[in-house]
Amino acid sequence: MSEHETPEGDIRIELGDPAPFAGEKKRELLVAAALGAPFGTTDPADLALLGAASRKEDLRHYEQTGYAPLDPGLNYSIARVRRAGTAREELIARGGLNSILYLCRADESTRYRAEMEAGERMVHGFRPLAVAHGEPLPEGGEKWTFLGFVPLRATREQSRRAEEPGAFRYVPVWDWQLRSLHWLAVLLIAVLSVTGILMGSGRPAYAGARESSFLFGYLRFIHFAAGWLLLATALIRIAGLFLASNRYQRWDALFPVKPRDLRNLLTVGRNYLFCRFDRGPTISATTRSSRWHTPPSTGWACSRS
Repeated sequence: MSEHETPEGDIRIELGDPAPFAGEKKRELLVAAALGAPFGTTDPADLALLGAASRKEDLRHYEQTGYAPLDPGLNYSIARVRRAGTAREELIARGGLNSILYLCRADESTRYRAEMEAGERMVHGFRPLAVAHGEPLPEGGEKWTFLGFVPLRATREQSRRAEEPGAFRYVPVWDWQLRSLHWLAVLLIAVLSVTGILMGSGRPAYAGARESSFLFGYLRFIHFAAGWLLLATALIRIAGLFLASNRYQRWDALFPVKPRDLRNLLTVGRNYLFCRFDRGPTISATTRSSRWHTPPSTGWACSRS
């Protein structure tokens, strides 16, 4: 499932796969949902729709001639749009699924299918934004057609480095020197284990000719040399807890000594003990300012009649 995401602070608006009806295509449904947004909107959901639709079609070819905001009683809004250079106006209604289905006078089979597909997506946290297309009739009134719905979900998921590389600050937490020290310690522990098992079994003492075999002495030398090197790596690491240039490798970053770290330790302990998943630890007090870069193709004209 393709998703288009818009950061808004730590809130992310995700667009699921559009669910088209009436023979429409996903691209046409997504464009119609974007055209139904009010001109100059700053709503994160509208910005996500405009950004996704601009990848499908150039929205500058449309202009909005009127907009009726969301009516709490009717639970839908209506935008009046037309393609640039033409006089034919079209209506785009957006709102709750049941309200849009009632506006379009949808039959039972369409209503059942729409509610079933929306229910499947709501299990994953998505909410349907229903879209309808209207045409003014010569005798008055409008003829509405149910186009489908676009699933929307708001999460607190952090943006990925591949999506917003400029929004990340890269910090070397474990540098190559510390990694080399750790792997050297692993190798030395393996050498100590193997040589210790061989010396403890006593078998090397009986290997080869008695007057020429010094295998036990070699093993003993390797064992003691590995032990002294392991002690040296431990001393270097202990010194690094106080003298390391990287503050993430110092002792106060590894042990819960700060008030925030103690609170996080208590929170994690409660989460594990009582199976609570609604509240996580505070990883960082640094916040990233939210920003939205609207591609040039998302700008579209608006004229008021």
